Amino acid sequence: MIVDGTEEFVGSDGRRLRKAISSAAQSQKADVSASLAPRDPSNSDAITLTIRASSFPNDTRSPHVDVLLPSQKTTCKSKCRAAKTQANH
Repeated sequence: MIVDGTEEFVGSDGRRLRKAISSAAQSQKADVSASLAPRDPSNSDAITLTIRASSFPNDTRSPHVDVLLPSQKTTCKSKCRAAKTQANH
């Protein structure tokens, strides 16, 4: 597990995780906001997400920002569950 890009450790180490999160919460961060635009009815598969970052800490050495966006397909979960239920009957 990596916390705040500085602490790396095994994810099952709960004590170290709490310490890393507490430490990360104390350091200055950039202001980040995200907004989701209304869906376009003509393209139901697309979303528009805007992410804005500003007020970077003075110790920022890199001129770029990495944005990681995890996603989950909820439709697969429900379809899989339905298929499993049908198979059991």
